[in-house]
Amino acid sequence: MYNLLKDERRVINAFKVEEEWELSTFEDVQLKIKILSDDSGNYYYKLSHFYVGTGKPAPKSSSLNICPTKSEALILAKNFMFYYYDEEDTGAVWYPNKEY
Repeated sequence: MYNLLKDERRVINAFKVEEEWELSTFEDVQLKIKILSDDSGNYYYKLSHFYVGTGKPAPKSSSLNICPTKSEALILAKNFMFYYYDEEDTGAVWYPNKEY
């Protein structure tokens, strides 16, 4: 069987999980953030869930999450996770991120 990882031309990018945080259980959902890095020294985040308010469009992940440090990636992740949060919106949902 052909091993894709042995052929460097086929590897687009590889990420290393640097750290993972479990935030407090929030509205009965365990929210988590992963910070990843690539070979170029950039840091990225992945969110376990996306907040979607009532009548709002489907959740999306941010493709602009490249940061020079882990701490900046964590700040950006928390900001993105809670940017649209509205505690008075009783119909809102935390959707799991299938790519987490």
